[in-house]
Amino acid sequence: MVDKPQEETIIQRIIELLEKGYTRVQLIKDFKYSERTVDAGIKRYKELHGDGPNTKQTKGNGEIKAETLPAKAKTGEGIIPEFIAAEMVNIFDGNERDQRIFMAGMSVPLMGLRLFVEGVKPLIELLTTWQKGQAEAAAAAQGSSMEIAREAAAGVAEAISPAFESLKASMAASAPNPMQARQ
Repeated sequence: MVDKPQEETIIQRIIELLEKGYTRVQLIKDFKYSERTVDAGIKRYKELHGDGPNTKQTKGNGEIKAETLPAKAKTGEGIIPEFIAAEMVNIFDGNERDQRIFMAGMSVPLMGLRLFVEGVKPLIELLTTWQKGQAEAAAAAQGSSMEIAREAAAGVAEAISPAFESLKASMAASAPNPMQARQ
């Protein structure tokens, strides 16, 4: 038989575990406490806090199980992608409840990252559209500058042509004719 001070220490430990959210079944199966000691701890917990432990419980297959936090959003969409969740479970060395809590905790940074990506996506689309517009404007400006240069060259050639013709005529008149004999 366990002596009184040691039993009080065990009951105090059970109360601490109940405050952390562990259930009666977990205390009995996982921590190997006797049913009588766990029931005494629950009774003391109720005396201290006025009601039972603060955990949701469901019945399934004849036993009471604590509901664990799913790594799901309210819409049913997974917060943690399945391929990451499987890897997290493999690296985490705890029971299923602890794994779910760990995964739920890991989902917070992933949700923040997802929100950041969703917030930045319109900016990326805006910048992409702006960049395409800039490239099209540069191509149009380059094409139009070539066209403007050709038109300017043709205009200069037309403007200079009469001057060259008159210069040619004046030079031809003042120049000696090499075909004529010199006297």
